[in-house]
Amino acid sequence: MFFEASSRLFHGLIHETNQARNVFNGLLSSVRIVSLALVWGVGVASLDGQGLTTIHAFTGGSNGAYTYAGLIQGTNGRLYGTALDGGTGGYGAIFAINVDGTGFTALHGFTVGSDGGNPHAGLIQGTDGRLYGTALIGGADECGTIFAINADGTGFTRLYAFTGESDGADPYAGLIQGRDGRLYGTAEYHGAIDFGTVFAINTDGSGFTTLHAFTGGSGGADPYAGLIQGSDGRLYGTANEGGVDFRRSSQSTRMAPASPYFIRSRMAATVAYPMPG
Repeated sequence: MFFEASSRLFHGLIHETNQARNVFNGLLSSVRIVSLALVWGVGVASLDGQGLTTIHAFTGGSNGAYTYAGLIQGTNGRLYGTALDGGTGGYGAIFAINVDGTGFTALHGFTVGSDGGNPHAGLIQGTDGRLYGTALIGGADECGTIFAINADGTGFTRLYAFTGESDGADPYAGLIQGRDGRLYGTAEYHGAIDFGTVFAINTDGSGFTTLHAFTGGSGGADPYAGLIQGSDGRLYGTANEGGVDFRRSSQSTRMAPASPYFIRSRMAATVAYPMPG
């Protein structure tokens, strides 16, 4: 996953192999990336696809390993991301790095305690300048957490710990901030019917709300990805399982205004949610 930074270079997280082929939509046909001993790296390429450079290589130690999610560029110009594993606590890390590869900083090492562990998704920067994200496991009930941290690495706060009950469990995806200022996301499992949830929470950790519990079948199940907010103010997302047979994929059903509606497809469902209030 690449994004265009303010320097007009593409920054992204590159899987460590001896040769990475067909990187950046095939523009880079063969690129040697650091060392086989290193698992993941942060790379940068110019807009024409040339000049791919590894600006940091993860060692699996205190700086983390297995960077599944992409990067964001903060308002201060630095790049921010998460590592699923490694870190000072052994269960992943939040990191920052300058666009030229200098100043790598491990901002937080997850312990799989109350802070959570194994952050699978990336971060967002809220309108308040803080970084927000989810951890897949950990918390009091080992069902994952929602967290916040300042861009300089201070003030790490666990905003919410999932219980595996009606609130859901295992938030694989990251968060978005709605135009109302609240954070929105999905939990892949559990919920009232055990098929995952859509949730909202305030940036201070108050007001956690389960907006929708997936039911399986035509209603979809196990939302693995996150949400977007459409121009109409509604939240849109996908469910990893459920849906109906492929032969009926062209059908869609609009439900009551207060309820979600589903655009059905084979083994999946695309879901839209009205904003609360």
